[in-house]
Amino acid sequence: MVTVHVNTERTWRGGERQMCTLARGLQDRGHMAHVVCRPESLCAEQAVKMGLPVQPLGICGDLDIPAAWRLAKFLDSTGAEVVHAHTSRTHLACVLAARWARRRPACIVHRRVDFSLHKMPLRLSGLKYRWGVDRYIAITSAVRDVMVRDGIPPGKISIVHSCTDLARFENVPRRPELRAEWNVPADAPLVGAVGALVGHKSHTDLLDAAARVLRERPEAHFVILGEGPLRPALEAQARALGIQQRVHLPGERSDVPTCLAEFDLFCMSSRMEGLGTAVLEAMAMRRPVASTDAGGLAEVVRDGENALVAHAGDSAALARCILRLLSDQPLAQRLAEAGRRTVEQEFSSGMMVERTLAVYREVLDAQK
Repeated sequence: MVTVHVNTERTWRGGERQMCTLARGLQDRGHMAHVVCRPESLCAEQAVKMGLPVQPLGICGDLDIPAAWRLAKFLDSTGAEVVHAHTSRTHLACVLAARWARRRPACIVHRRVDFSLHKMPLRLSGLKYRWGVDRYIAITSAVRDVMVRDGIPPGKISIVHSCTDLARFENVPRRPELRAEWNVPADAPLVGAVGALVGHKSHTDLLDAAARVLRERPEAHFVILGEGPLRPALEAQARALGIQQRVHLPGERSDVPTCLAEFDLFCMSSRMEGLGTAVLEAMAMRRPVASTDAGGLAEVVRDGENALVAHAGDSAALARCILRLLSDQPLAQRLAEAGRRTVEQEFSSGMMVERTLAVYREVLDAQK
């Protein structure tokens, strides 16, 4: 099978990693998987490192007709049977390219967020979801439910959970010097988070929870890995709460497994979340998790079974989860081991690749 995977973000975040993991898995199973991404982007750089064939292409918004035309020509040159859009920005370009290609490939669109499809007045942003897509892939039931409420027929949506490459979290070396780099004492309880500094991640709730935790555990520190437009607001909030000496924002990191190894526990504070691959990575690293139940997170974290869970937006409850994990090491260890088993049994990269392949084959068989 020849597949083309399209993502023109400049970053290397969860969606880009999921796409390249899928493409690598397809290659390993004897299929051809081309990656189309923005030239000189972090995604292109990482795809090359993973041994994937990369086609540079920038797509500027939904109606970039020249880019869609160039993509159609690339589909023709590769004999693509499937074109797979991995972001909303590439959705319409892939639909048009599939229609313009001489041999029309199946068009698959991935949906990784639980936002409404209708962002613009008069629901104009939802128009592109009405035609040209053979199958949508939602990463959780929560994402699918939003799509169905917004008018997409349930029969056009398949659920394929995002994954974690377990090999990345095996035999990860400790780097205690990271704590010194973050200005965290070697013996301090360290609560970590990983995620872009954007609104739906609700790091404001995490900082509110941190202030509550520090009243009882003043020796604790909080590290939030990630970058984004809300950095100045979060720094101002930490100062206003008087916890700026205990909250650290080191920016985006490429060595997440090594960083996770230094965390005593992991916290996810999102109010909206498609699935939350950062939680899967923490579980794969056997870190105890305190999380909200936002969106697709509720399909991963189970209170008292593999994590401690608070309702989204309840920073007081989130603080109680953190304090309990810091004070009860047997519980923390039990939940950490259960979290690892959850990833192994339900969210491995092999399962994600096989389930996606099954979607491709179902769609292609229906076209015959």
